[in-house]
Amino acid sequence: MGIFGAAVALFGKGGSQAVEQEPWVKHPVDTTKPKATILIIDDDPSFLDTMRAVLGSEGYNVLASSNGPKGLDMARYAGGDISAVLLDFNMPRFNGAETLQFLRKLNPKAKVLAVSGVSSNELPSDFREGVERFIPKPFSNADLLKTLEEVLDSEQAADASATASA
Repeated sequence: MGIFGAAVALFGKGGSQAVEQEPWVKHPVDTTKPKATILIIDDDPSFLDTMRAVLGSEGYNVLASSNGPKGLDMARYAGGDISAVLLDFNMPRFNGAETLQFLRKLNPKAKVLAVSGVSSNELPSDFREGVERFIPKPFSNADLLKTLEEVLDSEQAADASATASA
């Protein structure tokens, strides 16, 4: 009798004392295709925690950084594994524009989504033009996931057409 068999024999199959807990993930995660790695760079700890939970529950691999230099180190070590970056503009030390400049050198293929509490017309033009999308804070999880999927799907479609034409 193995450990599992011994446990069942000792504790039974649950009986009336078993409590079934509702799973935390509300939507089933499709494990047939690997999800992308997303890097989040934002100085707000509660935003980082929330985005880690939301994206992780959807099956994404999530890296998170509270500042630009640390985020750039993560991008350097992860290399081309990072598919998208959620990048805040207003951060201490390196702001979003400075971080974006170095990020493009480290991983030019990463799709960058600007997330900021300021309106897009208040952001410097080089930052606005250097990102794929702008998502104003606050936003709903559904809006973020939809936008992220659109950006990543456009990347996959571009890769597929480049492969087909080769």
